[in-house]
Amino acid sequence: MVTKPITIEEAEEKIALVPFHQGDLIEVIVLHVAKNRILVDVCGLNLGIIPMKEMSPAIADLKPGDKTLAYVLVQENDDGYVILSLRRADKERVYKTLQDKLETGESLQVMVKEANRGGLLVTYGDLEGFIPLSQLSASHYPRVPGGNPQEIFKKLQHFIGQPLTVKVLNFDRAQNKLIFSEKAAGDKILEEKVKTLKIGQKIKGKVTGVVDFGVFVDIGEMEGLVHISEVSWERIADLKKLYKTGDEVEVEIIAIEGLRVSLSIKRLQPDPWQDK
Repeated sequence: MVTKPITIEEAEEKIALVPFHQGDLIEVIVLHVAKNRILVDVCGLNLGIIPMKEMSPAIADLKPGDKTLAYVLVQENDDGYVILSLRRADKERVYKTLQDKLETGESLQVMVKEANRGGLLVTYGDLEGFIPLSQLSASHYPRVPGGNPQEIFKKLQHFIGQPLTVKVLNFDRAQNKLIFSEKAAGDKILEEKVKTLKIGQKIKGKVTGVVDFGVFVDIGEMEGLVHISEVSWERIADLKKLYKTGDEVEVEIIAIEGLRVSLSIKRLQPDPWQDK
């Protein structure tokens, strides 16, 4: 059977009907995932193939029904398939994800790459972002007596290589500016935790920091503060002689204000003035 050749006008009309071209970034829907290729729906008009060499290590968990951005390598091959690349679309996919997360307020995970005295340099995909010191969660904020910059830097270095859950605070692609907040991402977790706490409740925890005005204690997924006036019935000159990071203590919850929890150690001890 001889195939009738199409005219130039027919070819131009066919091309005009296709809403994408070689070099475009388009959204596709995953239909089937195999070891050597991924079959996708392209704009509801064509079937596309993503060869194994064009897959992306950044999104190795695609499943049928997922939508993702892909780069058009070949508009249509001899078999009628669109040939696509995930690898070449990685950066654009990251940009789109960040913009979506900024608009929806959803959290994402970043990896800490470096630390400086102002905060943490992190990576998301191939992009670099920053978590300012003020945007670290309460449990990760470096409490250093006197705010010594060198000591703060040392504490921040412990996070290098660790993943952190954050929210996008500011994303400006034109200026290559990407700011994250760990504190904002943790708010919902803290809100749920606070709902389980009651004033007068006794709880065991671990000391996470000792400063001039009190002792910070991890009470499970969040921190509370034992003000120096609530540590002992006796006057204390130096808290660091009594407590150090990692010490296990029992505390009583004495106040809950929003996400701030105030604790007491001395109220679990006999009041020496009560019998006088």
